[in-house]
Amino acid sequence: MKKKYIMSNGLAFSEQKDMTRLHELSKQGWHVKKFSFLGYTLEKGTEKDWIYEIDYRILEDGDDEYLELFNQAGWSHVDSQANIHLFKAAPETKSLYTDDTTHVEKYKSSLKPLQITTISFIPITLLSWYLYDQTTQILQTFLLILSILLTVLTIPLAWTTLAATSNKWKVEQKNSLVTFSKWIPYLIVLLAVITLFLFESQPLRILSAACIGGIGCVLLIYATMSLLHKIRKA
Repeated sequence: MKKKYIMSNGLAFSEQKDMTRLHELSKQGWHVKKFSFLGYTLEKGTEKDWIYEIDYRILEDGDDEYLELFNQAGWSHVDSQANIHLFKAAPETKSLYTDDTTHVEKYKSSLKPLQITTISFIPITLLSWYLYDQTTQILQTFLLILSILLTVLTIPLAWTTLAATSNKWKVEQKNSLVTFSKWIPYLIVLLAVITLFLFESQPLRILSAACIGGIGCVLLIYATMSLLHKIRKA
């Protein structure tokens, strides 16, 4: 059985693009076997027209009623990873989400674990930078490395949470908030650049540089994935 791996565009950023791509691949005989690190593992089989949808829900052990409910609606469970569940069905099958209310509930479920993790990481990162500024010598070097690592981890995490929140706002038709959310990363970069030029505090300057690097890295990855996706479609 032939297998291949494809990278996700990021469910918080491009969930529908992922689902459309998996649909197109199914018609070529490539079907999702399971989630993999930052993507999916597919197996080669008979060409079939499958559509895919994602649901977000924290399940208790042995919660079979949830999967059975979707199965009765025509959606077969493919795989789960943490609170993310992938389903497939025939094209004529009714969508998992039939109105704005169910869409909002979907994104609320995806937001909960992201918000908890982000809220935990931000104060820890800020505390790490504060301690770095208050210590000296070997401990300061250790805290500097820790602070940079935490910043590089926190920025993509916070951005993912922001994107997931923006998805919920779209469904709720809060268009002004959606537009504002798109500008937040660029405003942070602008603020970081200004800080580099106007302030001489070493912790602030390093933090600003880490913010620029973290956001730039996310933008580069997203741009690369979008380009690769366009090349494959061409």
